[in-house]
Amino acid sequence: SPFSTSALTCSMRVCSEPLGEGTAATNPMAGDYPNQQWVADAIDLNEIWHYDTTYTQFDIIATGDVFEMPAGTAAMAMGVEYQKTKTQADRGDDENSCNYWINACAYDYVAEREVMSAFFEFALPLIDNEEMGFAEAQVAGRYTQYGDMGSSFDPKIAILWQPKTWLSVRGSYSTAFAVPTLAELYEPSVSFLQATNDKVFDDTSGTFRTNTSRGNPDLKPETAEAFNIGFSVSMLDDALTVGLDYASFEFEDRVTLMRGPTVVDLDYAAFLAKYPNPTDADRVAWATTEQDMNIKRLDVAPYTILEIIGTYVNAQSMNTSSIDLYATYDLDLESLGSLRLSLDATQVQEFEYTLVNGVSGDGVGEQNGPLTDVPPLPELQMIGSANWSFADNQSVMLRARWKEEVNGSYPWGYQKESDTLEALTYVDLTYNLNLQGLIADSDTRIELGARNLLDSYPKVIGGLGGIETYVHDPRGRTLFARVKHSF
Repeated sequence: SPFSTSALTCSMRVCSEPLGEGTAATNPMAGDYPNQQWVADAIDLNEIWHYDTTYTQFDIIATGDVFEMPAGTAAMAMGVEYQKTKTQADRGDDENSCNYWINACAYDYVAEREVMSAFFEFALPLIDNEEMGFAEAQVAGRYTQYGDMGSSFDPKIAILWQPKTWLSVRGSYSTAFAVPTLAELYEPSVSFLQATNDKVFDDTSGTFRTNTSRGNPDLKPETAEAFNIGFSVSMLDDALTVGLDYASFEFEDRVTLMRGPTVVDLDYAAFLAKYPNPTDADRVAWATTEQDMNIKRLDVAPYTILEIIGTYVNAQSMNTSSIDLYATYDLDLESLGSLRLSLDATQVQEFEYTLVNGVSGDGVGEQNGPLTDVPPLPELQMIGSANWSFADNQSVMLRARWKEEVNGSYPWGYQKESDTLEALTYVDLTYNLNLQGLIADSDTRIELGARNLLDSYPKVIGGLGGIETYVHDPRGRTLFARVKHSF
């Protein structure tokens, strides 16, 4: 990191402390900026943040058969719940006094929430005969009161139909309700650095600036609708199972943080709306008297942005749909044990979004780097495995993980090699040994293995770090050993 190692002698990111006089230009054992110990002591912060969360829950649940139907007995579960969450955040003295290293503040806070809820669920047999097979409906609902946040009733209905012993068809619809976290509601102030342009003054260098976030007690809950339909078939005396599911989710009022770049971009759009062909005088007038008050600048030229204050808002919608395919095949190897072959594949069909800054699009197949709330989204990803069990207490699992290539977001980058996040196959190998009664009446499990056995490593892409950890693993081959003992 150039922020912390500029005073050291570094080669290929391996650094050592200065051991001689002069600079690195004249002495390979000296750093570019050798400092005395008191300088390091002056900038060294040993800050400890204390977070204490207390969670209390009481519930009463009743289950049982309730009445007879033509196809069988209906069962029900119902209950009430009480939950209380209390969070206390104690930041360090330097942050409390606004003497933090990024020239900003972080304050202590205490917040709590009480939640009351009641729920029911019925399992209703609809059909049970040779001609039509078996069918069952699940009807459920939950009413929740979130303190001052309001209340919500969220229903669910699901149907399972097995017209034949080898065929199952299923579908469901439900709604969901999620309240903001206590930090999103009540966090008084916390700061970080983020690359932020200043387009009003044509500064697009991505300068790191202080971004401060604050909670918003006026947030609304997020809501969602979910729909699923699918089927599965069993063949070859149930040795082969294949299933296919389609899922769709529609999210509204997604909670998001108005980060510094978003605040600045919205302010710049307002600036251009007023001054389509701005002069230098227009820029100064905007920066000194008209801009968003959440942008803090020097009050004299060059009017550098010092801090951007953002808050959490309900301003996003996201709609996503996907198709999941799974298959398993069990093979009896007789005296050699058994072998299970598995395949899981997901195709993301769409991930449409509308963000707080008005930006909208479909994130499938893109890294989505500048979009804080949209993850990198390979269109297709698959996991295949072969699990061999033998000798009653041993197994070996070979697994391959693959994700389709993704378009990169950043044209710039140190030692950049590719504009795309390439499609790689990662191979894992695991050996398990179960020992019963090794120590009295106990169970001991020994696991040895390797993740990324072939030590695959992606090409360097644009952006900071040169790798997208959602898609690829920067650690290379990883060997592990694990022992678990249960008494």
